[in-house]
Amino acid sequence: MKPHQIRIILVPLDFSRLAAHALNHAERLARRSRARVILVHVVKPYADAFGTIGTLSAALQLEKKMEKEAGRRLQTIARAVIQRSRLNVETIARIGPVAATITKIASAKRADIIVMGTHGASGLMENLIGSTTFRLAAVSRVPVLSVHRSLKQKGYKHLVYLVRDRPRAMDKFLWALTFAGLFKTRVHVVGLIRKDQKERSERMRTLCAQVRDKFLAKGIDARTAFSTGDQLSDAAIQYAKKLPDGLVVITQDHDFRLMELFKAPFSKKVLHTNLASVLTIPPRR
Repeated sequence: MKPHQIRIILVPLDFSRLAAHALNHAERLARRSRARVILVHVVKPYADAFGTIGTLSAALQLEKKMEKEAGRRLQTIARAVIQRSRLNVETIARIGPVAATITKIASAKRADIIVMGTHGASGLMENLIGSTTFRLAAVSRVPVLSVHRSLKQKGYKHLVYLVRDRPRAMDKFLWALTFAGLFKTRVHVVGLIRKDQKERSERMRTLCAQVRDKFLAKGIDARTAFSTGDQLSDAAIQYAKKLPDGLVVITQDHDFRLMELFKAPFSKKVLHTNLASVLTIPPRR
């Protein structure tokens, strides 16, 4: 099994401070992987909110104006990235629903990973349906790296590989291997155990040891650890908060449960609450 090659990194920008943090991570990753960076800004459509022909026309003109302005701002940012990091940078400004448009661009450009800033959910509706980053991570066919703050000089010092008591614990292995190799990161294979299911601890120890040995066989520094909590997400956050400069790796297919969208699913809590960056891996197809 070989690690993934990262050739194209997609970075959605809304020109906020969080977007600047995402760009910081993307640049570091691009320099290490020699990847091309695509900067994207999506203008939310206004036209559907207006009923008459006159106001509809005005809304369409406003959208086009905002798209053009976004394109100029992206070009300015691209020039700065090229100057300081000597990277190959492309820019795209589009109009449309944010998550869906980013997903389409990622597919069309054959992006290997999306890097996006997130501040977590806020407000009643955001708590119910999740942030834009969470919604994107839930449906994206490529990994989504969600970040809260800029990456320090040494990069990701620790990688937290979360293991739940499930048969597909190796699904995210190759992407974890990719990041561990690029950043010379120590891997923490962390078994998550609910407080009311401690009888499963021995089986979890065996599973984590198997995953750890896979990393060791690839020359990656790895160790096992275990964390317990009332919920698995609490156990994950409790361990990861010790490593705010780390990278937490989770899997989209079994960590995202549609039935839990209205009651804080595992991945949503980890993505929104964690101080560390979170890499969400889609299911293998």
